[in-house]
Amino acid sequence: MASWDIQPDGVRAVLGRVDGHAEDLAAAAKSFGADVESAANATASSIIMTALSEFATAQVSALSRLGDLLRSAENGAVGATNAYLHADQQMAENAQRASALAAGVILPSGSRGAARLAWRD
Repeated sequence: MASWDIQPDGVRAVLGRVDGHAEDLAAAAKSFGADVESAANATASSIIMTALSEFATAQVSALSRLGDLLRSAENGAVGATNAYLHADQQMAENAQRASALAAGVILPSGSRGAARLAWRD
């Protein structure tokens, strides 16, 4: 069978690095909230407290959207890679059947080569 255009192990490695950065982002988001609250408590100005509160609200919303985008991108990469693997397996089976037919060999019904399972939970 021809070599892969998509390397599942490479995709897995990149997704692992993305997971690590996502964990760092989540930790920073938790720290951000505490840090802004600490800054607000340290000021005696209601104007600064209001500005910090509005800033924090906007940033928490942006961080939440970023987390959603990260999860969506990761799920898309996993889904696309699994679809590619399935399609490649299907093409290999079709080529095997066509070769067998051309050679006059009858393959058992439902025969499959080494079936590939989804590579990511």
